[in-house]
Order: sequence, then structure tokens, then C-alpha cells
Amino acid sequence: MSGKKIGIVTVLYNSAAVLEGFFDSLTKQDYEDVVLYVIDNKSPDASLEISRSLASKATFPTVIIEAGENGGIAKGNNIGIERALADGCDLVLLANNDIEFAPDAISLLVDGLDKYSCDMIVPKTFNYFTGKLWCTTGGYGFTRPTYADGARKDDAPRYNVAGPTVFAPTCFMLIKREVFERTGMMDEKYFVYFDDTDFIWRAVKEQGFKLYYEPASVVHHKAGTASGSKASAFTFYMNTRNRAYFMNKYFPWHQRFCVNAYSFTYYFLYTIKHPSFPSIFKNIGYYREGLKMYREWREAQKMN
Repeated sequence: MSGKKIGIVTVLYNSAAVLEGFFDSLTKQDYEDVVLYVIDNKSPDASLEISRSLASKATFPTVIIEAGENGGIAKGNNIGIERALADGCDLVLLANNDIEFAPDAISLLVDGLDKYSCDMIVPKTFNYFTGKLWCTTGGYGFTRPTYADGARKDDAPRYNVAGPTVFAPTCFMLIKREVFERTGMMDEKYFVYFDDTDFIWRAVKEQGFKLYYEPASVVHHKAGTASGSKASAFTFYMNTRNRAYFMNKYFPWHQRFCVNAYSFTYYFLYTIKHPSFPSIFKNIGYYREGLKMYREWREAQKMN
């Protein structure tokens, strides 16, 4: 699939500390037909200024777009995706800028689209700080909405086997333009967390696109750089609200019951140990907010 133009979309938010490594990785890539689209979500740090400086010295074309507001990662990605497609890109690489990667990481993914006759493809992802696996393949579970195979484990031969998967995060995912043309964009109601889960569900389970895992391509993820590596009241709020929205859109009642029983037990025990975090009652309120989002979505679907 050589000769295909790739639009690399990355969203800035508290990214100042990681941008040099990200740009350096792109500079070393052996796949040259790329355009980087940097979407600034009004980052409060020096991300925008650093991006401009690095772009001025880059060996690849860079388009910097100021969103003017922090509309969330989903909206930032959508801005970049739409611009890449309008510019005639054949493929879109959604890439967190807290990722560093080997020189052949992108070309191996491009080759994999042909090799496996798939429409979307992801690499083997390590945690940059621990050296443990961060994600390989994944799926949907009965204690958590999604799971990542190999997470927090040492690498092993079984993770070196390429194959199809129904889920993987979009932190470094190469996608054919046809996927967006049929599936649509990311649901901006999520703001952050579960926005990529929703998109992958629609693309794979509803539209029938094929998602593959290519372990020969390797990236290293500095997980938690933008949102913080530790749990926070904000992550609890967004995860609880968005979990309710996502699961009610797609999961059967018994799966929702299992996930909720596990999640609320976890939150209850966590808030006993950490009194400064939102109480279980607040988390129930967050969940109800997600249910309201689902009802509004359902009504909108009826009108279309």
C-alpha cells in the first residue's frame, strides 16, 4: 500500500513535556508520505508554541489548527480527521502525542492493511515508563466495559501473533478513509473516555470493518501524561457518565448489570480509602447523567 497519503491527527492538551519525543519519532519514520495535523484544544501549557517551533524544523508538512476551546478529545480528533479527508488523505493515523515509536512503526501498519486485508490496524503498545505491555488486542467484558489483553504484563511469545480484534484504543490506530465515510465521526458528547470505544464498536460491529493487531509494529505510550497518571475526581466523573452512555447504547441488560455491580463496588471501596474522591452517591448521579445522554441520543435517532 505504498504511495498512500497518511494524515496523522494528534490533539494537544498538556502535551508540552512529550512533544519533542513525538516529533522526533515522526522525523525518523521510513514512511514519508505523511501530513501531521496538530489540533490545539486551547491547552493551558506551552503545547501550541512548542508545536509551532518543532513544526518549523520538521522534515514533514504540519498543519496546526487552533480549536479555540477545549471541546474534548473527540471533537479535536474530528476536526483533524475532517481536515485530513478534505485534503485527500487515503489513511488517517490517530496518534496520541505522548507516544514514541520505532522508525518502521507506521510502514509496518501500512503494509499490514494489505497483508491482512483489513481496514484498521494497531501496533503492540508498551507502557513507556514501566516497560510492561499497555495494549495488544482487546474486547468487551462483564466486569469492565472493555479490556486490553496483556495490560501491565511482561511481553511474551503469545503477544507476537498478529490477528483480528474487536477492540483496541485509538491512541495509535491507522484507519482507511472509507471507515469514516461509512461509520461517521466520533461522538463528541463523550468529551473524553469511551469516545474511541463507541467509534470502534460502530465501525467493527455495526459496519463490519476489520480491525487487526500487528505486533511487529511497536510504540511506547507515556500513559496519563495529559490527564494525570493517577485517578482523579474528573476521571471518575467522566468514566462513570460515559460508561452509562456507552453501555446503554450497545450492551444487553445482563452485561450492564455485571459491569455496574463491579464498578460501583470498586468506587465504594475506593472512596472509603480516599474520602476526597466523589462519594458513591455522586457516582450514581454521574451514571444518571449518562442515562440522560442515552435517552437524548435515542430520541435523536428516532427523529432521523
